[in-house]
Amino acid sequence: IFGLAPGRESTGALSYQVLRSGDWEDREQIADAYLATHKHIFTAGAWGEPAEAAYHQTIQGTHTVVRSWSDHMTGPLASRYTWLHGGALCLAVERITGRRPEYRFSDVRDPDSATMIDAEEALRREYRVRLFNRKWLEGMMKEGYAGADHMRFLVSNSFAWEVMRPGSVGDANWNEMKQVLVDDKLNLGLRDWFDRTNPYAHQDALAAMLEAVRKGYWQADQETKRQLAREYASIVARHGMSGNIVSGGNRALHRHLEELLGRSDSQDDRDRFAAYDAKYQEQFRSPASSTPTEPPVDLDITTAAPSAAPDVAASTSPAIDSSSSSNDAEPPNDGDPSGDTDPESASVAASPSITGRQLVPSESPPPAAADGTEARWYLLLGGLVIAFFLIGAFRGRSRA
Repeated sequence: IFGLAPGRESTGALSYQVLRSGDWEDREQIADAYLATHKHIFTAGAWGEPAEAAYHQTIQGTHTVVRSWSDHMTGPLASRYTWLHGGALCLAVERITGRRPEYRFSDVRDPDSATMIDAEEALRREYRVRLFNRKWLEGMMKEGYAGADHMRFLVSNSFAWEVMRPGSVGDANWNEMKQVLVDDKLNLGLRDWFDRTNPYAHQDALAAMLEAVRKGYWQADQETKRQLAREYASIVARHGMSGNIVSGGNRALHRHLEELLGRSDSQDDRDRFAAYDAKYQEQFRSPASSTPTEPPVDLDITTAAPSAAPDVAASTSPAIDSSSSSNDAEPPNDGDPSGDTDPESASVAASPSITGRQLVPSESPPPAAADGTEARWYLLLGGLVIAFFLIGAFRGRSRA
């Protein structure tokens, strides 16, 4: 058995790297990051020791990766672990052997009808059940902010599937995704609902789609690319940038927007890019370009994070201090670290000072009242118990 070194219990750093798509150029870099940490052997006489040669020898000839599927609540689209663990192992096999293995699920959700299913087929079925299903979407809409974020999460997982298994989503599903979430094919009023409820979820879903296009995982036509860019730029111009793990500080995505809109023949496209670029420069400016000017603010539990809904937060997300990192990660829905520094050594970025009342432990609880009330209750209870036994003994003697 091979795996992480003893004491390492998570591959969260790898999921962070996959979604930070602006920080890597090709899939081989992701494969190498996975392989750098998973070659420790666990067997008799060697427990967690590095064993690169044994790993490379063992993985030769691998033609199928199998993962158990027993959870009724999640599936290959709704859980990141299907692409993160099984998908990453497939990528490792492909990297070392040069051959892409099959990826299959042992579907044991119903033990009486257990079966094997191709992972890509299971993924495509789940699109019909969830993201392209009117009833599912209506259910998410009832959940408001969290429902919008879950839609975004499925788009983010789609991008990650493509990184591990190119073609697993396919152009047809990417096009359908755009028609449902952007064009509102099902006439659910999604655009207005996103704008009222959680515009950052919509922004981040669009960012993942644009990255799928930019990386070559989705062969979209030119008009589709421009439409995605226009929608994304308009949301950023209205609400500010979310700083999501995909878009935060993603200069490659920024350049992609500039190519699609900033250099367009259309004046409207150039105007959209200018409005977007103003927000980008405002929130992700270089640390050397300016210094914080915001005064200290009082700590207020009603102050919402950048991903909060507009009806409970300001219409634009808070400005990011010029001395802080430009790469912010999404909230730990996935447990991912944030920032463009090493996730394990990143410190809290500098920000405007925050003041508030310090919580101080209260004094020891006051001693019990010394008026004898508690003692009297104990005496009364004891007397009742004694009386009960005396009455029982008297009745027993009378019968005798």
